[in-house]
Amino acid sequence: MPSSFANITASPLAGCLTDMQVDLAALTSTAHLCCPADFPGFAGHFPEAPVLPAVMQLLAVRLLAEVIVGGALLPVSVERLKFKGMVSPGEVIRVRVTLKDRGDGFGGEFSLDRQGAPIASGTIVFSQSRPEV
Repeated sequence: MPSSFANITASPLAGCLTDMQVDLAALTSTAHLCCPADFPGFAGHFPEAPVLPAVMQLLAVRLLAEVIVGGALLPVSVERLKFKGMVSPGEVIRVRVTLKDRGDGFGGEFSLDRQGAPIASGTIVFSQSRPEV
């Protein structure tokens, strides 16, 4: 596991990511995401039939991207976002992120799937600097 994994351990979602593989030369990372029923991200997101919120799925993408670059990233935009399935407690989902260095940050593609069946995909742009307030 790359040493940059320490950058993401502060997030509760980090404990749900396993089997991480990182190819720094290709700027690609893949991991399995499996959140137990008591994961805080499910709270209130449909008590009778819990579903992992989209924001948590995008957080998994961000965390994998941060492992690739070895530091914190700020999401700037998400485009061509498609959700095609839901994520329930205990399901094992594959998350894949491939980045390109844009000079002023990173952009790339991501996908989440369940045994090859698409759950979510899109393109994302990250900045490495904090926006001015």
